[in-house]
Amino acid sequence: MIKNKSFRMDFDNPHQNAVVGGQWIGDTRNAYREGFMQATLVLLAAAATESYVAPSSDETACVFIDALVYPICFNARHFMELFLKDSIRNVSALGKNTTEVGVIATHDLIGLWDNFAAAIARDSRLVELGMPLEEVFKDVAEVDNKGMAFRYSHDLDERMHLRDLEHINLDVLGDRLRKMFKQAEEFTVCLTVLQQEYAQNTFTGKLHRGNIEAIAKRLPPHVNWAKELEPVKKEICDQFGLSSNDFGKALDLIKHHREFSSLIGLESPLEELPVDVFTRLACVHSGEAAHDVITKAEWLSLDAVMEISRIGSYSEEYDSYLKHISGPNFEGAFDPMLPT
Repeated sequence: MIKNKSFRMDFDNPHQNAVVGGQWIGDTRNAYREGFMQATLVLLAAAATESYVAPSSDETACVFIDALVYPICFNARHFMELFLKDSIRNVSALGKNTTEVGVIATHDLIGLWDNFAAAIARDSRLVELGMPLEEVFKDVAEVDNKGMAFRYSHDLDERMHLRDLEHINLDVLGDRLRKMFKQAEEFTVCLTVLQQEYAQNTFTGKLHRGNIEAIAKRLPPHVNWAKELEPVKKEICDQFGLSSNDFGKALDLIKHHREFSSLIGLESPLEELPVDVFTRLACVHSGEAAHDVITKAEWLSLDAVMEISRIGSYSEEYDSYLKHISGPNFEGAFDPMLPT
């Protein structure tokens, strides 16, 4: 078999061996998006100085912005297309009435934007970060909706592309693209966080976890609900557009939630940890008692409490994590005398 002489590894220059395809262990969709964004930024930097330094000779070579404008715009536009497709796919899997989105076989930016806007409507936090992208996305779609104008000089009927444009100022465009890239990154980071949040299953058809926590903080103590709940209920329902049934679903979630129930004065005790376990733990810490004054089950529960205290963890994960480390196939050490 003849090896491809162009697309191959070179161990004499290993830091230039780019990892691709099946060898890439991360998110390849993100790698593609990142690549087109970085290519745009590198080309904009070269356009700003109208030059670049050739790595093989250290000599400065000239570039012509009248030619560089096309790959700059193509790369930026393709980033937008990938961003919309990946976001639609991931957002559609959040919450109730999820949709499994497969291959999105279109290059139509306007259609993709409409689908994106409809998808993010399920969570106000995504709307807040996503909708500011609309103007620049539609600017690009107005000039190159299908991804052809910056890729080919003429269409299939031999008509010249961009006939109605005379100039594209790369400083103006570059400023808007850099702002767009930053906004898109903020949206993607938020979406990644929300994927973990929605995995906790603490939401209703109209409320996400953050809404439910905010409602819990506004409720009176549970013992006073008979007298004090009704006025608060009206305020909350008006603010979030809830029916009485919607409000009832939120209350039910709050009452049975390990964390939010404490906000209304209800205890959800960890049955595996009796009230004196921390007294015994203090004795172990001070050297007044051996580690075996705490049982294996208690150590495992304490481990689970520590796990959900990490940044990015949720109280809902306590039970699943405890079940995981208590299982017969768990390979981690539970003995507190052993290094972890």
